[in-house]
Amino acid sequence: MTQVPTARSCWLLTVGGVRGAVTLAGVMSVPMLMGGGAFPERDLLIFIAAGVILLSLIAACIALPLLLRGIEASPDDKRRNEVRDAWRKTAEAAIHALETEEVNPQDAAQSALAAELKARIMSEYRHQLEVFNDSAEAQALAFQMDLLERRLRLKALRAQRLELYSLSRHHQIGDDVLREVLGELDLSEAKLGVVK
Repeated sequence: MTQVPTARSCWLLTVGGVRGAVTLAGVMSVPMLMGGGAFPERDLLIFIAAGVILLSLIAACIALPLLLRGIEASPDDKRRNEVRDAWRKTAEAAIHALETEEVNPQDAAQSALAAELKARIMSEYRHQLEVFNDSAEAQALAFQMDLLERRLRLKALRAQRLELYSLSRHHQIGDDVLREVLGELDLSEAKLGVVK
């Protein structure tokens, strides 16, 4: 189903469009010389084209804020915000559940292990909260940290893979062990996705 564009969206496209690239290219393609003499009024054509370009830039600076005032977010933006809010709230709920979790360890070693695991899991959820934070700066920092973490994990996985092949080549592990561990490494690498 195609939505009919409103007058406002047509004006937005008109005012927000390209600024004189074709006009300037057309005027600059006018030859300098014609029939042994200068092309008549070529300088005037260039001046008028420059004036039209400047006028359209100034008009856009004035008209765009007026046209954009009160415009609603697109359904995609609303959905993206809804997804971000859902992830943020689920991460907060997970952190709260982990904070209130009472572990009844059998001994001190289990207690320390439980505390370490809890801290590690909560750290992942706190990182998720940073990624879905409303602040653009916090999102940018979280994105950079996530990218760096993925690169480091990928480097570590590749080192594991090389060591695994070396162990197999020197007959320290069997083919079945190689396939099993290699499969796990492949899954871990696939979870990371494409790292640039």
